[in-house]
Amino acid sequence: MYEQYKDHGIDEVYCLSVNDSFVMNAWADSLNIEKVQMIPDGSGQFTRDMDMLVWKPGQNFGYRSWRYAMIVNDMEVEKMFEEEGKNQMGLDDDPYNVTIPENILVYLRVASPKIEPISPVPGGMTTENMTSDTDISVAGDISTGSHPQTDNVSVEKKTSSEDMAGPF
Repeated sequence: MYEQYKDHGIDEVYCLSVNDSFVMNAWADSLNIEKVQMIPDGSGQFTRDMDMLVWKPGQNFGYRSWRYAMIVNDMEVEKMFEEEGKNQMGLDDDPYNVTIPENILVYLRVASPKIEPISPVPGGMTTENMTSDTDISVAGDISTGSHPQTDNVSVEKKTSSEDMAGPF
């Protein structure tokens, strides 16, 4: 999946956790992670500054990061994905729905789709008769797994970045 992110212009993928570097390195080793950069946030300061530090006394974990993912473009957060139900008591089942890698990839496909050449259709639209304000619609199953929320996504090319707000 890492290469699919790279195909959509992502330079690096990072995993940040409120843990020390020894835990992060052991975690990466145990999962054979090679391409994702592991970042320890031992004090939780970065996570606190992102307003994602939560207290998990029910699990006896202390402070941890609430699960989120973000796309950062030139030091600016372009898009942030946050799991629902953030709380300070550990009263959750550690949700993992919004921030799954497939959802981030769907957003990237919508925000910057790769245009693949297709065979011309007789009498159909060609690059010669397209204008810069031509809407392009793509429909079909672009999911990478069996996640119903990503099936049959319709993509429409918009003329301004404000129109890209969409469902994300």
